[in-house]
Amino acid sequence: MSTPRLNRIVPKGALFTATVILLTPLAHGGSETFVETFDDGSNVGAWTWGTGNQFINPLNGNPGPYLRDNTLQSCCPAATTSFNVDSVYVGDYREMNVTGVGIDLVTNFASSGVGGRPLSLMLINDNGTPFNFADDWGAYFVGPVNIPFPGVLSGGPQGWTSYDFEVPSQSETTPEGWILFRFDGEPIDFTWNDIITDVSVLRFNYGDPSMIFPFLGWDVGMDNPRITTARAATPGDLNGDGVVNVFDLLLQLEAWGVCPPNVDCPADLNDDGTVNVFDLLYLLENWG
Repeated sequence: MSTPRLNRIVPKGALFTATVILLTPLAHGGSETFVETFDDGSNVGAWTWGTGNQFINPLNGNPGPYLRDNTLQSCCPAATTSFNVDSVYVGDYREMNVTGVGIDLVTNFASSGVGGRPLSLMLINDNGTPFNFADDWGAYFVGPVNIPFPGVLSGGPQGWTSYDFEVPSQSETTPEGWILFRFDGEPIDFTWNDIITDVSVLRFNYGDPSMIFPFLGWDVGMDNPRITTARAATPGDLNGDGVVNVFDLLLQLEAWGVCPPNVDCPADLNDDGTVNVFDLLYLLENWG
């Protein structure tokens, strides 16, 4: 079962200092994470709090600059990419092989209590009308952890919180815990496959979208919105560098023979329990 999760409360300075692409090599394939840090005025995806009053605050982010809105009047603040803006955060998640998204959030101030509001992830399709929100549809998942209590500027206890959600983009059916929705309340006439292959907007919502919350005054901030995609494994790429070459051949020769019981044996490319000439031929077929 794929379930979004909260990783941790992140101390200031614990994450990234620039907009970067991080590579995390794995034994088979690997992953790439794109992070927008808002350094130097950058804002890939045109992230917004929805009012048009957001601005890049140069200090007190996680770390450095962050995107802040200190004039927000809303029931449910939402950190969101802008409609009708192409970026790495939207598109065909299945083809992109998206495995997760995340963000760091802070509530500097709220005019009343904010307890009992879980952070939710929303994948939205604009139905071909990016400036008519009423006909939008998509899927959401209510996360297990609440939004940040008022923190850094107001002297509260929480500060920046890091949220990371798994996205089961390769699932052919609606994954457990995900809810399909329409903003206009009409019957659902689409499937998980429709939304996961055509995401127009990525949104992190301050609360369960099915619940009603009171309007409050907010001072909120976001930092490090991120999206992780998995690289397809290359058969024979034993060291995960994306190329099948002499280094992989040496690893295969080191593992030559019967695979030890109950131990991962990646050099056994045909999974017959032995690293032998058949695996060597398979590696050579994928050379390069």
